[in-house]
Amino acid sequence: ATSCKHGVDSAVYSNKFMQLVAEELCEAEGGVGASDMLRALQHAHAGVEDLGSATVCLAALTEARTLTVANLGDSGAVVVRKGEVVFATASRQHFFNCPYQFSWDGEEQVADMDLYTFQVEPQDLVVVASDGLFDNIFPSELARMAAAAGA
Repeated sequence: ATSCKHGVDSAVYSNKFMQLVAEELCEAEGGVGASDMLRALQHAHAGVEDLGSATVCLAALTEARTLTVANLGDSGAVVVRKGEVVFATASRQHFFNCPYQFSWDGEEQVADMDLYTFQVEPQDLVVVASDGLFDNIFPSELARMAAAAGA
């Protein structure tokens, strides 16, 4: 990638970012909700000073089967039910191959996150992934594969 040519290891930023998110979410009491996610993302965004960037998708499922998703960029979440996609987050990009993302320069902010809630049912398949999956497999194909596997 271009950042590698300039001596930037993009994994450093994303790993530190998610470590700070995880630390903050571990302190949440009574389950993780949207406000906890946003607080953790703000903590991480303010806490990483390394060069680099990261798209982010956080998901939490309550005992009442409410799925809460906070997404920025081209990572995302999909819910498959009985072989059909019943929920999918939207990808956000400035232009082709330039997703919204957190970075050291702070262009995107926590306020740019897309927040979703969705009621899942028993036997639903929840997939949370990066563009490494979603750039190569459409959600409908993911649903077909899940149905073929009996999920």
